[in-house]
This record gives sequence, C-alpha cells and structure tokens, in this order.
Amino acid sequence: MNNLEKRTGHKRSGVVDEAGGAGPGAIFNHVIEKGISFLLIFTPLAFGTVQPWSVAVMEAAAFIVFGAWLIRMSVLKRAEFYITPVLFFMLMLAVVAVIQITPMPPGLLSVISPSSARIYSAFSNEGASAWRAISIAPQSTLDELWKLLSYIAVFTVVINHFKRRAQVFKVLRLVVWLGLGIAVFAVVQKMAWNGRIYWIYPVREGLSSGSSYIWGPYINRNHFAGYMEMAVPLALGLFLYRITEIKTLPGVPFRKKLIVYANSKALMPMAVLLAAALVMSGVLFMTLSRGGTAGLVAGVAVFLALSLKRRSLKNKAVIMAAIAVVLLLFVLSFSWSRLEERFSEVSEEGRTARFGVWADSLNLAGDFPVLGAGLGAFEKVYPAYQTLHPIFIYIHAENDFVEILTDTGLVGAATAGGVILFFFYPVVQGWRARRNSFVKCMAAAGTASCGALFVHSFTDFNMRIPANAMLITVIAGVTYAMVFNVSERDGRHAAKKI
Repeated sequence: MNNLEKRTGHKRSGVVDEAGGAGPGAIFNHVIEKGISFLLIFTPLAFGTVQPWSVAVMEAAAFIVFGAWLIRMSVLKRAEFYITPVLFFMLMLAVVAVIQITPMPPGLLSVISPSSARIYSAFSNEGASAWRAISIAPQSTLDELWKLLSYIAVFTVVINHFKRRAQVFKVLRLVVWLGLGIAVFAVVQKMAWNGRIYWIYPVREGLSSGSSYIWGPYINRNHFAGYMEMAVPLALGLFLYRITEIKTLPGVPFRKKLIVYANSKALMPMAVLLAAALVMSGVLFMTLSRGGTAGLVAGVAVFLALSLKRRSLKNKAVIMAAIAVVLLLFVLSFSWSRLEERFSEVSEEGRTARFGVWADSLNLAGDFPVLGAGLGAFEKVYPAYQTLHPIFIYIHAENDFVEILTDTGLVGAATAGGVILFFFYPVVQGWRARRNSFVKCMAAAGTASCGALFVHSFTDFNMRIPANAMLITVIAGVTYAMVFNVSERDGRHAAKKI
C-alpha cells in the first residue's frame, strides 16, 4: 500500500493492468470508452432522458459498459478494482430500495413502517394477512432502483478503467464541447422558436407558449442550468492547465513576457476554452435560474479556492480569478436587472412555492422516519400532505436532500450523506498529495463541478434527472480516477488537441 492509499484509506485489489493498447482486451476497452461517450452524448440530447424509452436506452448502455468491463477482466484473467467507501454507500442505498420493495408480513411492516401499514389497511382491497412492501409505490421504486444501479455500474467502471491521462482528457473535453454545443443550440432554438424542441418534437400545450422554461433539449431551465454549471468548471480547469504550459520566465520584463505568451502554442486553445466558459456561463445566466446561478458561483469559487491552495497554481489562479471577475461583471451587466427581479421573488409571499413544498415534505418524512415512503414514491404520497397550491401537481420535492429523506428515511439520508462525505474528503486529501499538473488542475475542476450541483440540489431536483445524474456520476468517477489512478509521470505533456 502506497502513502496515498494509507492517507485516504483506499485499497486496490488485484493485478495492475493498464487500460488501452492492443491485445485481447482492446475490443472491450473500445466498448467501455465509446459506451461512456455515448452515455454523455445521448442522455442530455434525449430531452434530459426523462422519458421511459430514453431511460431504457441509458440503462441498457450502462449495463453493456459494465458487462464489457467484467468480460475484459475475465479474458485478461486479471482483476483490479477499488474498494471505496463511496461505492459501498452507493450500494447500501440500492439495498435500501431493495428492502423497500420486498414484501413482508403485516406485523413486521407495522413495526418498520407504521404509516405504510396504515395506508395499506385503509386503501388496499387485499386481506389483512397479505404481505406488503414498505414502498407505497413499489413499481416507481423499482424503476428508480434500476436507474441507481446504472449509475453505480458506470461509476464502478470509470474509477477502475480510467488509468491514463489521455483517457480522462477525452471524457472531460467531450463534456466541455458538448456543453458548449448545447448552450449555442439553446440560444439558436430560442431565437427561432416554433413551439417544438429541435423544431420537430411537439411539447404539451402551455409549455410551448411559455418557452422561457425550455432551453435546448431540456424542458426545465433549472436542469439545463444544472448541466451548464457542471461543464463550466471543467472548461476553466482545462484553461488553467493550458496556462501551466507557459513558462513563468522569472525576472523577465512584463513586456517580454507578453510577447512570449502571444507566441505560445497554448494561446489559441486557452482563448477557445475561455470563450467556451464565457458562453456557457452567459447562457446559464440567460435562463434566470436562481439555483443554477448559485451553483455556478459556488462551483467557480470552489475551483479558485482549491487552485489557490497549490503553490504551483497560485499565480496562475490569481490571473484566472481576475479574468473570472471581469467576465462575471461583463455577463451580469446584461442580465442583472432580470436576475435581481428573480431573486427578489424569494422574499415575496406566494411567489416561491418551494418553501411550502419543503415544509409539507418534512411532515411527510416525519410519518416515514426510518426507511421512507419508497424511492420514487414522492409523487404518489405527497398529495396527502400538500397544503399549498392545490392546483399544482408536484412530482418532486424541489430539493434533492429533502426528497431523499422523504423517499428513504433517515437510513437512506445517512447513506446518501456517506456518499457525499466519502467522495469530497478523500478526493481533496488525495489531491493535495498530487504533483501532476493535469491532475492538480482537472481534479480541482471535477470537484468544483460536483460542488456546483451539490449547492443547486438544495433548491431543485437535478439528481432525479437522469442526464444530469449520469453526468455527475461520470465527472465524480473521472475525478476519482485522476486522483487515485493517473500516475505522477503521466501528463507532463499536454494533448495536441484542445
């Protein structure tokens, strides 16, 4: 066990085998990496993967990738995997869902979930001796369990398969350029809006006229903003990495430094990446998503804070921080009045329904304290607790953390908390020990992306949107892979392509 593993408590089991290259495992490497790329491209473009057909495609692709990884290990007769607390807690959350859909005798159900037993007694036509599940909506829980298993499968593959900087670089680059493409498409679609997504797919009446809610392939602007806030820190990370390629030239006059910078091969990639970050940030602000704005600001702040903690990045990070402030002021100058109006609604009684939903949801959680009402059962149970806005149907609790409490109780909430704690803490601790420039820049960016969605989740349900949930799964996975897989020697030279 090396020093990094001793400090973080991470253990690697099996024989080390570098992914990629020719040989019997090459075809499976191809399936794995192309499969991850397919998931990243397909899920946001398929309307955020909120429809049953697109969810089925996502799950099938995820399990194919996982199967290819298992077969590869079998063919190569080598087994290597991380034993991580994050993966353990993710699996425990899946176990909670399995328990929720497992039928149990009435006596046991009354002890574990008295509210579930009471609801079944009042509304079920089955006999008093019938075995029933804890979940009020077992089919919904089963559907959510399959999604969760697909995320677990992808996370497992990513943290184990991605061992080289080139592999990680391709994934991060794909996310940035895909995010930029979606942002540009969203603006073009908005300018030429005809009531249909992609100009061909109709939306239900009421949404077509209120096109301010529809951005790109997403029906909900907050979920579009969730995607953007995860992509922007990655663009900034690649930008910072490009800066590290330029020699600092200590003692050289500033004018000569400018000449060197202007002649650097990294100048054009840096300009393009900075433009990408600016476009995605600007379009995010255009959505007027309050949670998205808060998430983006938090993500950029985390990235800069981490970068400033590393001596080798500090001077570069100061330059980037100055650029970020200038760009932020530039963007806000065009949208501040509308953003100010949106944020002022929070203090106006009746304008923001989220507070009422959260209060009612906490009452719901109080009746299902141990294991919750069932993963994905919120839509079925919430109407019985809804006290405000009776004409609205709430599918989610407008807060990922509140909903995990209503759906899985204190057990599930503690498990989800374990996922969060044992992701951020070990990654940051491991990142502090790394000297590889690529890892230092991009692991900080990946951590910031996850932090951005974490902040946004307090006011929305991005984690219940499969496209965004899959994206953060992949970003979290490659961040883990960078910190614990990529060697110090790998990544001294930047990729030739942006």
